[in-house]
Amino acid sequence: MGLATAASLLLWSTAASAPRVEGITKTEIELPDPEAYIYAGPAVVVAVTAPPQKKTEKEIIAELQKTDPLVYCLMEHESTFNGNAIGAAGEIGWLQFLPTTYAGNCVKLYGFDETIKDLQNQIGCAQAMIADHQVTQWTTWIYCQKYL
Repeated sequence: MGLATAASLLLWSTAASAPRVEGITKTEIELPDPEAYIYAGPAVVVAVTAPPQKKTEKEIIAELQKTDPLVYCLMEHESTFNGNAIGAAGEIGWLQFLPTTYAGNCVKLYGFDETIKDLQNQIGCAQAMIADHQVTQWTTWIYCQKYL
């Protein structure tokens, strides 16, 4: 890029301060750099944004209470929200999956990866199993049936 072109670029620190330009397509990309900039030239506007922050386990569980009270209730009764819980029969994590159940349902049937201790995997697989009428796989489902 020549000096004249580089000098003609405008730099804004946030997307909100960039002017709206008719007929130009806005493109957003994520970079690992937490700083966010917009570079505007005569024909292109590109917004570079920071990657979204990963939610904490507490935030995921709090959101689950609002969006899926049945899975939240199962989690409360199965492990009292303890991701490190291990049951008497070898059940693991928040929703107390047996490794064989997780491998057969979550991995083979529903396509989740093999990371049984991942909160997102446990929630997603539980939702898939419930949608597949398998809520009775959890012995505590009786305490949560008001959410069915």
